[in-house]
Amino acid sequence: EASPLEETFRRVLAGTALEEDATGEEQVVPLEYEQRGAGTIESLRILVAPDSPTELHAARIQIYWDEQAEPAVDCPLDMFFGSGLGWATVRALPFSMKPEERELSSRFLMPFWRGFRIVISGISGELRLRVGPQRYRERHAGYLHASYARENPPLAGEDFQYLARAGAGTLVGTVLTVTPANAATD
Repeated sequence: EASPLEETFRRVLAGTALEEDATGEEQVVPLEYEQRGAGTIESLRILVAPDSPTELHAARIQIYWDEQAEPAVDCPLDMFFGSGLGWATVRALPFSMKPEERELSSRFLMPFWRGFRIVISGISGELRLRVGPQRYRERHAGYLHASYARENPPLAGEDFQYLARAGAGTLVGTVLTVTPANAATD
């Protein structure tokens, strides 16, 4: 018999969503959407329209929590879903990309206490959100942050700093994309 963790990984590798843990109902919303009140974004899916630009890196996702002036999430769309090179098959616990279905999915639990605003720009498609009830007390949980840094080319002899943040938190992942200076062409 498989452990719960093995079962979770099996579902992710099979490409099935982890909907069993969700409590909210999925709703289709505009690519620029705002909601008031407390809750938790349980899943975020984007079904990209076939006539959208093929360059996902040019499209952006921005999420503002609780009336913040600056977005806590601000990065290229492809990188938020695990690939810095546009469409790629990505199967991970918190996010996935399914190029054959033109679907991008995030399963990060994203708490908010007074509301949120999400903006998807540079691409057309359908945004589907599953928003559930408040799961955490405000002082006992934090916001999801995602940022983007680019250095091209990296400075000789210098380390590339991909994250500069102050305060408490947990780094849950990074997407590092390296493109060779003299990439071979076929």
